This record gives sequence, C-alpha cells and structure tokens, in this order.
Amino acid sequence: MRLTGTARVMACAWVLVLLLRAQGAAQEPAHWESMLPRGPHAVGLDTLLLRDSARPFSLDEAPAVRLAARPVRVTVWRPAKARSRNPLSYGGYAELVGFEGRDQVDPAAAAARGRRELAEYLISLGADSAAAALSLQLPMLAGYGASAEPGRFPLVLLAVGKDDSPVLHAVAGEYLASHGFVVVGFPGLGADQRVMQWTAADLRAQASDLAFMLNWARSVEGVQVERVGILAFSFGSGAALVAARHDSSIVAIVSFDGSIGFADRLSVHRALPELTGGPGDVHVLHVNVSGIPRNDLTLLREIAGDLTIVGFPGAGHLDFTTLASLSASVPGLTLARLGDETWASPGNVHAAALIQARGYLETHLRTP
Repeated sequence: MRLTGTARVMACAWVLVLLLRAQGAAQEPAHWESMLPRGPHAVGLDTLLLRDSARPFSLDEAPAVRLAARPVRVTVWRPAKARSRNPLSYGGYAELVGFEGRDQVDPAAAAARGRRELAEYLISLGADSAAAALSLQLPMLAGYGASAEPGRFPLVLLAVGKDDSPVLHAVAGEYLASHGFVVVGFPGLGADQRVMQWTAADLRAQASDLAFMLNWARSVEGVQVERVGILAFSFGSGAALVAARHDSSIVAIVSFDGSIGFADRLSVHRALPELTGGPGDVHVLHVNVSGIPRNDLTLLREIAGDLTIVGFPGAGHLDFTTLASLSASVPGLTLARLGDETWASPGNVHAAALIQARGYLETHLRTP
C-alpha cells in the first residue's frame, strides 16, 4: 500500500511521537532525585569479575571446593556522556547479589537468586511482600552501555559492611558518579569464604580487597588515582584505615557509622598493628548516629591524621544505605531497624550524609 503525502506526514509525526515517548520513558528520574541533587553527568554502569590469584577461596554452597583465586565481582559507576537508554530499576541491581562470592554461575539463575535474596532481606527488616516487590521496581539513574565521559575523574572505592553488597549503596554510587567521581564497589567477603566474621583476619581480607581494587584501577583509562578516597560503611571503615596505612595515595576516608567507632568492636580493630601505631596522614570524616552508648571514638582519634565528626541524633545504622532511600519512596516499606521514627526520615538522613560525603571528597580529592 502506498501512502499519500498527507498520510506520509501523519505517519512520520506518529513515529516522532513514539520516539519522544520512548525517550521520555528512558529519562524517568531516578527515585532518589527527589531527595538528592543529581550532578551534571549522566552515569554509566559496568560490572565485571576479577580474580585475585594470590588468595584461594571456598564456595558457600560447597565449602570443600577450593578455588585457586578469590572471585571479586566489581561494580563501577562512572560519569557518562549521556544517560543509558535502559537505566536499571533497583531490581536490576538486586540481580547482582546472586553473582557475589561465586565464580562460574548460570546468569539467569544468579539474577533470579539475587532478586529473591534482596526481597527476602527487605521482608526480614519488616517490609511486607508487596512493598518489597515495589522496591525492586523503583527507577535508578545508571545503566549499562553508556559512553564514558572523556577526561580523568577522581577514584572513590566503596568499602561495604559485613556480608554487605555494593547493591545496598547503589544510590551513593550513582550520586557521586553524577558529580564527577568514578566509584568502584565490590562485595564484603570473608577471608576465605563468602560469609564474614568479626575477626582481624576478615578485616585484613577486606583491606587486601581494597588494595587489589586500587591496583586494578590504576590501569583503567579515565581514572585519577593520585589522590584516592574511600567511602566506607560499618565493617568497611576499619579495613579502609588499614588500606590507607599501606598506600599513601589514599588521602580521604568517609566512614558511614563505621564499626571502628563502636565500643564492642574496638578489640578486633586493635588486634591489627596498622591501627595502633599513632596518627597517620589520612583525612577522616566519621558520620554516625550520635548520642548512643555504643559509640567510642577513642581509636579513631588516635589513628586519624585529621578527624571530622558529624552526628545524626535519633538516626539508625541502616539509614546510611540505599535502604533509607527505598523507605522514603515506597509506601508501606517500614523497615523497623532503620531508625527512630520520632526523628527525621531515614531518606533525609541518607541524603544529608551523602551531601556531607561529596563535599568532603571534593575538598580532598580535587585539591592538590
């Protein structure tokens, strides 16, 4: 069938409408943009598997099976030229959990396992199944396949908490990358298997992961590694300080409610000689839940070359993770462990903490 001139114009117009609608759908704001100011950059996402052949590893599902190399699943957020046509939902991030601590996996099975495990985790914190499912549908900013922004950008390593995943810090990764940082995250793994323990050996293992990732990043184009920052959560704070003692390029650490500031965890940290040798040169911003009996900043004051404390009274430990952002966006996502409901919302705590972190990293990573 031939189109007349008028019909041809109408068809072209309808195609344009469809293209504009598709573009509009792709540009749906990330759910966290109502709480945090997105930066001028689009955000690209890369994931890959690296192997550290210097350290063997056991599989959770088959402890007797020893891998010759430690599998390190890496998540990279980076500034991009333009936003991906297919930005992830939070469920897309959840899929990555199923790959962590494993080497060879079936991709479809791993993705399904990741979604299931994250939904089950939300439910264990007090969410109902409908709210957990809706959380996985929330739009995010980053996507695969976005062309990298030209230039060199400061590196921020993400040191996660005990048995933690970069997925629980996806908002931090996207937010910082949108403001011109390359953020590299990897899961918290035990010294020789996926499950972590409160031991000096596991702290040292995570510090070794940080060193491994920093050495890898030095070969990546577009990454500025002369002055490196670490964003650390909970367990990751002690590991970050150990890593800084061994590498002078690490100049700034942001500790989100780091366990190095908990009275009941100090004995584990003091078992590491790197954390008992007096003040170092690294700058430390410690953001915590202020006014609780558990806090003890004695060790931090001893070893930080320059220490800044920012406290949030009435907040909760998980307010410094993406879970706080989810709870602010999903009606009915009442995560009982997220904090004191009589104070501010977890989403506000998370946003304020990330704004503090970005300012601190800007100061120390971009200024010679």
